[in-house]
Amino acid sequence: MKTNRLLVVDDEEQICELIRDVAEPMGFEVETVTSVQQFKNVYDDFNPSAAIIDLNIGDADGVQVLQFLAGKGSHARVVLVSGADKKLLDATRHIGEDSELRMIGTLSKPIMIDDMEAMLFKCMLRLNERKLDAGDLEKAINEGELTVHFQPIVSLSAGAAAEPISVEALVRWQHPERGLLYPDSFIAIADDGKLMVGLTDAVLLQVVEQAQVWRTAGIDVRIHVNLTCSVIDDPEFPERLSSLVRQFELEPSRLVLEFSERGSLLDILERLDILTRLRLKGFGVALDDFGTGQSSLVHLHKLPFSMLKIDRCFIDDMATSAKASVLVKSLIDLAHNLEMELCAEGVSDRDTLSKLSASGCDYAQGYIFSEAIPASEIVRNLHIWKAVRKSA
Repeated sequence: MKTNRLLVVDDEEQICELIRDVAEPMGFEVETVTSVQQFKNVYDDFNPSAAIIDLNIGDADGVQVLQFLAGKGSHARVVLVSGADKKLLDATRHIGEDSELRMIGTLSKPIMIDDMEAMLFKCMLRLNERKLDAGDLEKAINEGELTVHFQPIVSLSAGAAAEPISVEALVRWQHPERGLLYPDSFIAIADDGKLMVGLTDAVLLQVVEQAQVWRTAGIDVRIHVNLTCSVIDDPEFPERLSSLVRQFELEPSRLVLEFSERGSLLDILERLDILTRLRLKGFGVALDDFGTGQSSLVHLHKLPFSMLKIDRCFIDDMATSAKASVLVKSLIDLAHNLEMELCAEGVSDRDTLSKLSASGCDYAQGYIFSEAIPASEIVRNLHIWKAVRKSA
């Protein structure tokens, strides 16, 4: 069996044959199917290293294929194709990325041969391509290969036009050979190689430098930064962070430090002294992915959070489920009763955004506004995000 095995699902047989004609001379073993069920039937035996998925497959769709791959824990490199508009292609790619699939790119129909060849080249496994390790990441940190993209967090309050801009900082690795790498490619390496502190320091430095650039341009920005509990094990961390923001003349309130609840709230509770000191120094502190971990109200009310962020698993069903909407409204009320702001993550459609706004949600974040983008694109898109909020 060849190393590079390509599984194609498209209900147009001529498209399947076109892809086969391009892929086989490049060294791929190719299997083509015309339905989602056929894809599922052949997947285990064929064990693809790459998959090309049409978004519209008869009565089914490509999202179902992505959900199947995610359920399998697939490491296949995935390309999406469709005659639909590019925004729909991009939105579906983000669904795959959120499911931790290896999304390589998208192709619009009619497919150009050169574009197909270039995409297949990115899908090829090379025998000499070794796994990244702690040495690679340490080099990346020291040589400035890490970069930060920003995703908008939009205020839903009536006076939102006067609100400061909020964004979440998300790290990327601009690898000189492998291109732009997402955190799922290297965060585990940072944890295992004890590089998380160095990685976080590099991100925080870029964040405060960018905040200074925006402030010089007359733009007030509140920036959210993800931290792990291991980073704040150091009792000197609050003072180091305070020193950094003073150096760049940034108000501590312009930084919100996010801690994920995907582990255990008890882990966060053990750092109560550090969290309290961060709040005393003026920093915001948010509980991210709320509802996905081992939370309890007994612990939650003891912790000095200024914001809760509802995980997208609760948000996704709001447009179609009255029960999901009631649950989210209850979480919004809970946050407000505990004197916290609330942000809904993963918002992707106007109906959900409208329900959130009517329920008193403070902030929303998701692909309805934007994916994470370079800092240079933030300001030019402000009017678009405000228009989306007003139209929901």
